Amino acid sequence: MSLGMQFIQSLVSTTNPAPLRDVREEFFVKHEKSAFRFVRDHLRRHSVLPTAETLRENGHRLSRSVEPAGYYAGKLRERYVYSLISERNQDIAAAMRRKDPAEALTVIRELAALGGHVLEPESFSTLELEGAELLADYERVKENGEPDMGIPFGYPTLDEMTLGMQGGDLIVLAGRPNVGKSWIMLAMAYHAWCAGKSVAILSMEMTQKQMVRRFVSFITGANPNLIRQGTLSTWAERLMRGAVRGLRRRPPVWFNSSDMKHKSTLLVEKVFSEHSPDVLFIDSAYRLQPAEARGNMSGWERQSAMVGELKQNAIHFDRPIVAVNQYNRSVNSKSGSAAELGSSSGSDSWEQDSSMFIGVRHGPPPFEDSSRILDLTKDREGPLGTLRVNFGFAPVDFSEIPEDEQFSMDDDSEWSE
Repeated sequence: MSLGMQFIQSLVSTTNPAPLRDVREEFFVKHEKSAFRFVRDHLRRHSVLPTAETLRENGHRLSRSVEPAGYYAGKLRERYVYSLISERNQDIAAAMRRKDPAEALTVIRELAALGGHVLEPESFSTLELEGAELLADYERVKENGEPDMGIPFGYPTLDEMTLGMQGGDLIVLAGRPNVGKSWIMLAMAYHAWCAGKSVAILSMEMTQKQMVRRFVSFITGANPNLIRQGTLSTWAERLMRGAVRGLRRRPPVWFNSSDMKHKSTLLVEKVFSEHSPDVLFIDSAYRLQPAEARGNMSGWERQSAMVGELKQNAIHFDRPIVAVNQYNRSVNSKSGSAAELGSSSGSDSWEQDSSMFIGVRHGPPPFEDSSRILDLTKDREGPLGTLRVNFGFAPVDFSEIPEDEQFSMDDDSEWSE
C-alpha cells in the first residue's frame, strides 16, 4: 500500500489542507509525486483541495486510509529519513574501511542534523535555505502576475491592503463594548470558511449554541433572533435545513466555549495540535489567562504574558490568530476619528505584538446603527486605511460598502442577541 497515496486520500477526505504544509515533495517516492503536485497546484489555483473523484479522473489511484492525514505525514517523514540513512550508510561503511573515523563522523553529523530537522522541525533555519525559498516564492508570484493571497477577510479593501491573513499573524480586532466586535469577527470567520478554509472559534462569553446560531445566520441570511424564536418563514426554514445538511461537504468549523476557569492559552495550543485549523478566532481574548501565570502577577503583567503566548502560538503553528480586545474607557466608539495605537485596555502588548491592528467604531450619522467603520492602524509592511461595512440583520449583511455608494442604506439593525 502506498504511504504517500494514503496521505493524499486522508487529506482530501477531510477538505482540510493544513497537513499539506507539513510535507515536502521530496518526502514522496516517484509514483506518488505527480499526485502530490496535482493536489498542491489545485489548492494554489482554486484555494480548495481536489476531491478524490477529481484525482481519479486525472489518473491518480488513491490507497485506502484509516488514519488522519497528520499521522501519514509523520510516517512520510520517517520514511524519508530512513531512505537518507540507507543512501549514506555506504559512505559511512566506506569511511570505516579506510579507517577514517573523522569522515564517518562527518556523515553521521550531517544525517543527524538533516534527519532531526525533518522529524522534529526546528524554528532555526539558514539564510541560504530561506533565500532559496524566497527566490522560489518570488518567481511564482512574478509568473502569476499577482502576490500570494493569504486567507481573505472578505472585505476587498482590507484584503487589498493586507493581502489577507497569513501564517504567524496575530491580528487584533478592538473596539468599545457593544460596538459589534464579535459580529465583525464572525463575519471574517464566515468569509474565511467560504474561501475553503477550516476555522476554529473560541469564545470567552458566548455559548456554542449562540455561536452556531450566528454562524448559520451568515450562511442563510436569516435574522438570528428569528432562528432563536423559531419564527422563520417557510422559505427561510427550508434554506436553513438545506444549509445544515450541506455542512458535511464543507470545511470543518470548530467551536469552544468551556467555562472561564479553564481558559488559558493552553486551549489555543490544544486546538491547533488536535484540529489544525487554517485560522483561529478568539472572542473576548482579553479574558484569557497566560499558561505560565505566576501568583504574584499584576493584571497588566498577565495580559502582556498572555498576548505574547498568543503570538508565539501563531508563529509556532504557522497559522493566523484573530483576537478580539476592548479599547480603554477613554475611547469613544461613536467618534468621527480612529482610535490611536495604545488605546487597548489591559496592556500595550496588544499593539506591540500584533501583526495587524483593526479598530471597530460606529458608522457616520445617520447610519451609526446600520454600519461600522474598520480602521487598519497597524499592518505588517503594507498601507493603513479605513473602510465601512454594513451592519444589518434583516437580512444579515456585513458586506463592505463601496466608497462611491451614496448614503442610502435603511436602518435594519433591529436585534437583541
